[in-house]
Amino acid sequence: MAHEWTDDEMAIVLKLYCELPRGKTNQSNPEVIRIAKLIGRTPASVNMRLGNYAAVDSDYTKDGKKGLDHVGKNVKETWNKFSNSMEKLTEMVDAAMKRAYGYEADEMNLAMTHSFEVFPAGGEVEQTIMARKNQSFFRTVVLSSYNNRCCITGIDERSLLNASHIKPWRDSAPDTERTNPQNGLCLNVLHDRAFDRGLLTIGAKDHKIIISKSLKRNVDSDAYEKFFGIYEDRRITMPTKFPPGEVFLRYHNESVFEH
Repeated sequence: MAHEWTDDEMAIVLKLYCELPRGKTNQSNPEVIRIAKLIGRTPASVNMRLGNYAAVDSDYTKDGKKGLDHVGKNVKETWNKFSNSMEKLTEMVDAAMKRAYGYEADEMNLAMTHSFEVFPAGGEVEQTIMARKNQSFFRTVVLSSYNNRCCITGIDERSLLNASHIKPWRDSAPDTERTNPQNGLCLNVLHDRAFDRGLLTIGAKDHKIIISKSLKRNVDSDAYEKFFGIYEDRRITMPTKFPPGEVFLRYHNESVFEH
């Protein structure tokens, strides 16, 4: 008989659920196979747990879709514990990986590609590493939710895409907002910069693109029309999961956007 799922295993698979694009949760997915091998489960078992998480994901089930039934108490508890606190999820998974499985590959790559000699000593080093890991997780989840396409233009070149914070990082609550994928949009670098500077925003309810008057005044008319005007009043392409939160969009509309 298979042993009970531990809290660490539950968190690791929840992180995977967040990172995988919708429709890619199957037992032949290389990432599912990798995580299954890591935690000593079968790919089918991990895939079943992913389906359990879909069943308690209200965004997934709102249109009548269903995940796997009989989710179990631990699935709901894990979802409720971390769905609004992705920062805690990444910290728990990071600790679990170190404690039971060794370093994650991305952490090893981070160690090899950054010289820690330029960082302050002690706890600040760990904080810097964790901040980068959280930002990497945020980018992965946001881009996968939008199928690696800019929600305004449809551009799908990953090197030109950013996971843009709707409510700026500096203003966001560390535990509940900074790594919350509903506080993110997948934007190409041009529209990411315009969004960050408040030159465009997205309607909090209708998700339509709104362009600031200052951008219209200050950009050459032909260039404006080519890069911005053609998108005005269009609805962004919505993600397959973790839709932009109304509270975050409203904050951007009211506190960042140049009316």
